[in-house]
Amino acid sequence: MMMGRYLLIVLLVSLSFVGCVSARTIGTASIPAPAVIPNTGSALTMIDLNVTAGSGNVTVVGPATVGSDTLQSAQTAARYASTYLGLNFTKYNFAYTIVSDDSNVTGPSGGAAMTLLAISALGNKKLRTDFTITGTVNSDGSIGEIGGVYDKVEAAYQNGLHLVLVPTATYGDESKLYLLVQDEFGVPLVQVSNITQASRFAFNASIGGLPYEATYDLGTNYSFDSLPTASTVCSNQCNESAFGALANYTLNSTGDMIAALGSSKFQGVKQQLYEALAQSAQVFSHGYLYASANFAFQDYLNAIYFGAHDTTKGLTLSSLEDVQTLCSSIVQPQITESDYEYVMGAELRQGWGNYTVNQALSGYNGNATDTDEVLNAAYLGAEASGWCNAAGFTYGYFANSTDNPISFSPTLSGIAMEKLAAVSRQGYGGMYFDTAQQAYQDKNYPLAMLGADYAFTLANASTYGGQTTQQLLADAQSSMQQNATYGVWATEFAKESQFYAYQAGATGNVTLAHSYALQAYTAARLAEQMGSDIKLIYDNRVSVTGSTGNTALEEAYLATANRLAVMEKLMVIMLAMVVLTLSANLTMIAILIKRSASKDNKKKVRRKTPKSPNGRRRRR
Repeated sequence: MMMGRYLLIVLLVSLSFVGCVSARTIGTASIPAPAVIPNTGSALTMIDLNVTAGSGNVTVVGPATVGSDTLQSAQTAARYASTYLGLNFTKYNFAYTIVSDDSNVTGPSGGAAMTLLAISALGNKKLRTDFTITGTVNSDGSIGEIGGVYDKVEAAYQNGLHLVLVPTATYGDESKLYLLVQDEFGVPLVQVSNITQASRFAFNASIGGLPYEATYDLGTNYSFDSLPTASTVCSNQCNESAFGALANYTLNSTGDMIAALGSSKFQGVKQQLYEALAQSAQVFSHGYLYASANFAFQDYLNAIYFGAHDTTKGLTLSSLEDVQTLCSSIVQPQITESDYEYVMGAELRQGWGNYTVNQALSGYNGNATDTDEVLNAAYLGAEASGWCNAAGFTYGYFANSTDNPISFSPTLSGIAMEKLAAVSRQGYGGMYFDTAQQAYQDKNYPLAMLGADYAFTLANASTYGGQTTQQLLADAQSSMQQNATYGVWATEFAKESQFYAYQAGATGNVTLAHSYALQAYTAARLAEQMGSDIKLIYDNRVSVTGSTGNTALEEAYLATANRLAVMEKLMVIMLAMVVLTLSANLTMIAILIKRSASKDNKKKVRRKTPKSPNGRRRRR
């Protein structure tokens, strides 16, 4: 009995000791973490971590609801931090506590912060107190991109933090957003791609220089030292003065937008945009008109994007609605012999503008839940307004044309259908394909063909990215042997291809040379496709009044029209004969009915007709 008591005491002591070990604190850490509250703004939450000896258990507590993706991020963070420090994850328990005014916390963007907390608590490393970090964490320690950057940095700024670590941007629009946010709040955004890079800043309060501070080049430094003047000659229905006017209009509109960017916060941005605009003007002066307008258009969009830095959800919605009204209200002039290429080019851009603004408005109130999305919608609105304004300028330029009006043969329907089918087989969707399909449904077959050219070219260009720079330039040159100068648009794309080909040879940067070569190839393919289709469209024009200059084609259409007129007359005669025959038949039927009725009346006063020998009534 006594032995049993001793064993019980020993067991209780042992259990008590195990309980103490399992509850023994290894380390604690805290970090402020920004969070986005949808349709409200942002807030700075606090994440605390208590690491104890345990068995690899990870918990997240605090708000009423914690999303499963947040819990998954915490587990990944704890596991990677253990590996990072060379420790066994299964020997520790990780208890994260999120202190937040919001009752619901979800999303994986706290993963990077949770990882730094675990490294701090496990490794007894002191985190600096003037920074925060946002980004997901992967099992290999890489940091992934997130949304709501604007609102999160605003929260950091409002709470006096001096540094925000953000995921390394992998595309230009994200880099541009980082620059805007950094300039807006004056808080450096340091881009980090993994936990090792993040740790360099998180655990070193004295680090200076900020080598990863957000930067973004808003222009491209093209070479003009020996750039030849564009000498490609348009071979049919060319009016380069009109294209020059359109390019000049774009340059002037861009200059106005840059000047309107008055905020002192963006003086560096304005300087970059003016330098880029000066380069566009040099491209213009060398005769590369489309390339010049295209470069200036990108500067125009960037100027509006930074100008919208303090926009609100309501203001952006109102702006989008104004753009929608603009794009749907402009009316194209009558297509004529001399302006058909320009009017169709403007119609394409009006279609793109309508498509873009409608897409931006579709679900806007539900999708634009943070400022990043609002800014993105403002950018799309700028893009749509730029296209529609260019279309409106072109329509106005040719509004008073007295040239011969033309239309186009419906035989282009089959060609347009084949081109759309070719795009569909490539698996390409998006704006160019969708607007081309809409043009086809509207029976605007020339427009459908040209829209399909853009879609087909872009769908195929990406497949050539694996070719060498020399192969791309050779293919570009080959494409420009095929109708690449038939019409003004094809000619301008051919010039653009030559511009990029020159840049590919002028730069000493291998990666940049390949990028230029791919752009040269894409422009050449578009020139080839556009030139071939403009020729088909031109050959299938029909005079509305007067002569088209294409006598053989006009005579063929006239013969067809005469045949249709004869057929219509025959149909009228046949219809008249049918009506007369039907009328005669109806009259005969009426007479027969009348006679039959008279006979029936006579039968009523007679006795029953005697039966025939076979028992049936006789036929009368």
